[in-house]
Amino acid sequence: MRRISQKFFLGLEILFTLISLMPSLLWFILNFYYAKYKNNRIRKKLLRKLNDQGLSEHLSREIVESILPEIKIPMGESFFNGRHFFRRQDK
Repeated sequence: MRRISQKFFLGLEILFTLISLMPSLLWFILNFYYAKYKNNRIRKKLLRKLNDQGLSEHLSREIVESILPEIKIPMGESFFNGRHFFRRQDK
């Protein structure tokens, strides 16, 4: 009986922790996508202005990419995944 109650309370604690963290995680995701949306809008405006000034499409894209790099989300991989994170820096 004691073991069942321990598992129940552990599950309840995990559930409450997830519920309490959910608003902050949703806020982070919402802010990230909003920043990505605003960055893309500014990139498009800058690209349009550079094209209006007479620059070629290819050169305009390179200039915009150097000024405002595209925000990418690494899907399916962790930031800490891979050997490059755990390598020593003095090599």
